[in-house]
Amino acid sequence: MPVCWLPTLRFRLRSSAPLQPLSAPTPTGFFLPIADMRSAVVAVATATLCVMMVHAGVKPQKDFNLQRFAGRWYRVGLAYDSPSFAPYRDKIKASMGFIAALPNGNVNLTMWDATPAGCVVKTYHYEKTPVAGQFTYFSTRHNMVKDITVVDTNYTDYALVLKHKVFHREYTQVALYGRAQRVHNDVIQRFKAFAISRGFPKESILTPPPAGSRTCVRRRRQRGRDPALRPSLGKYKCCKY
Repeated sequence: MPVCWLPTLRFRLRSSAPLQPLSAPTPTGFFLPIADMRSAVVAVATATLCVMMVHAGVKPQKDFNLQRFAGRWYRVGLAYDSPSFAPYRDKIKASMGFIAALPNGNVNLTMWDATPAGCVVKTYHYEKTPVAGQFTYFSTRHNMVKDITVVDTNYTDYALVLKHKVFHREYTQVALYGRAQRVHNDVIQRFKAFAISRGFPKESILTPPPAGSRTCVRRRRQRGRDPALRPSLGKYKCCKY
């Protein structure tokens, strides 16, 4: 993880030096000289920039190869600290996705999530950027463009993916994908260490269990319950993992 060096400020409450003009009072009741106040502002701005650089400086997999990356993946790890997601942390299962590489370098991703209501199918369209391994997509949920970075992958076993590099609890996620529903423990530990380095608390870093071999639901059971599911459900539409 990058290290940012910040200036250390020392304020002298007693000094034989000539007094400087005073600014607004501090929360402790003392007044800071204008020069010191400017230094404090610079330090705060530097700290903010440091945090942004730590997250924005993430590099994609070296010599990323989209064709090798395409195909079936399982999401076996997720770091997500959104308050609205917290109540569902113990309910999620490993989900399956299929990445289709398009001729122009863009990507179509289809995800199948096994939920208590049945199999939910979602599709995403990722657009390439000038940097191989980095993509963007428009999030309809948050009404904004997000970036996707494939941070690390060996193509045959695992992939570590960061969504939205500038950390934000509601927008940023780290996902661990495997070609199978289980990955080696050392890969899981690397995923957890990376998520912690991005600022995620330990309780928000999940390794959900497999969803099982088959999760089905009859479409007629869903009528009138969840209109969002109807387009993805046939007579028997299943998450076939």
